[in-house]
Amino acid sequence: MIDAERLSEIHNEHRPGSNYAKLENCRYEINEATAMMKKQSIPWVLTTSKSIEEIATTVLQAIKSDKTILG
Repeated sequence: MIDAERLSEIHNEHRPGSNYAKLENCRYEINEATAMMKKQSIPWVLTTSKSIEEIATTVLQAIKSDKTILG
């Protein structure tokens, strides 16, 4: 998951000044995604201040520790 402020910055790079990039909209998107993942028991990773390598390591460690994913 990403911080709403950072998501807004990214959206602003793609569509400057749009409703899509507004902080309020980004907070809504994140809240909806969080609610969906909690409802479905889907784990997530906080990614705002992590490098892609750190994110990959976190995901791989989670997969290795979850026997059901590995079969």
